[in-house]
Amino acid sequence: VKDHDGASGATENDTDKPDEKSRRDEKLALKPPRNHAAASFSLSLAGSSEYDDSWSGVNRVLSMPSDVYHIKQLPGFHSRTLKPFYAARPVSNVVMGLIRGTSLYAKQSVRAKLATIIHTTCGWFFIMPNPKYHREVDSRKGLLSRETGKFRFVAWWIHPRFVPQLRQWFERLTCDDSEQDRAARQNEAREARAVQRQAGAGGPEGAVGTGIGGVSKEARTSREVLAGVSAASSAPAPAVAMGGVSAGGPAPAGFGGGFDAAPGGEGEAGENLGNPGDFRFSDVPKPENYLHTYRDLHSREHVSMLLQLREGTHRFLRSLFDEKFIEHASISAGFHYPVRTQYATLHMQLRVNSGSVCREDGRGVEVNTLIDTVKRDRHVFERDAETIRYQVTENVKVSLLAAAQEYE
Repeated sequence: VKDHDGASGATENDTDKPDEKSRRDEKLALKPPRNHAAASFSLSLAGSSEYDDSWSGVNRVLSMPSDVYHIKQLPGFHSRTLKPFYAARPVSNVVMGLIRGTSLYAKQSVRAKLATIIHTTCGWFFIMPNPKYHREVDSRKGLLSRETGKFRFVAWWIHPRFVPQLRQWFERLTCDDSEQDRAARQNEAREARAVQRQAGAGGPEGAVGTGIGGVSKEARTSREVLAGVSAASSAPAPAVAMGGVSAGGPAPAGFGGGFDAAPGGEGEAGENLGNPGDFRFSDVPKPENYLHTYRDLHSREHVSMLLQLREGTHRFLRSLFDEKFIEHASISAGFHYPVRTQYATLHMQLRVNSGSVCREDGRGVEVNTLIDTVKRDRHVFERDAETIRYQVTENVKVSLLAAAQEYE
């Protein structure tokens, strides 16, 4: 293993062919100006990118998952280099889509009752199916009836400053759904009473063998289904906070503009913000005490937060699956470090019969292990006094080298 930069504390694999390695090093050796805008650093759908030489666009570089880089991270690299690098970037669209309710995937998950909020002493966690693994969430029954019995979820941490905006659209959406369900039940009850009255009157048009005058079983079922569709389609759209202005009240401090609300609805620039595949940064800076990864945890409140997250995750699973399934399921929950820049918001991976969060790359830690670690020594990550080793692909390596170049 060879140091890429003696001051960076990060190293990369030195087993590549000389010509290939020299071309890659030459490409990564270009250091951007100190005042280079954060907005110009972005990741492609495939995964990685370089700094741009102009404002016109992103110089995308396709990542190759087969390329693995062995990293030796020296003491102090996280606290002095990587954490400031994460903090200097705005909140990613992936997270802002959850905060503002512009992510169609998140809203579909809530409507399908496949997502919920876990309340903690340090903000909220929004847990939903992992869009990398579950592409469609329009049907709760459809997802949970997967023959493989394998599921993946992700719980994103929401900073307390952003909680009011998330609360607004989440509660509005769940309230609308409850009203729709209640209206549908009332409609079905009215139809049932009408059918009973017709059955009592009888008549030659009654369907033979149904015991219901004038209404066949097939017709009644069709009408009930259509009534449900009509109720769902006529539901009002959820209110979404855009551009630092939340419906019904002022925005929390720290929200920038950039998304002007369209008359009577969402800002056009914000529609579908944060949908799967949106790897851009927002215009919203990260507030103080932002948790980028689990290595930012150091207080008693953080310990309580992890305990509440673990308990809330158990409740979430029990709301989806029966006790028999959970008893025999293989469940893994934990965190990864380091992460690509767009994912630098604390988030927990939850896997059900779908492998372990902790793999041979050395980047994962189970939530139970993490809780025991911070209980035993709350300041272990804050001291950042240990050398750690792990393996990354091109995606994360680009972020590590960019941080090293910016803060060397």
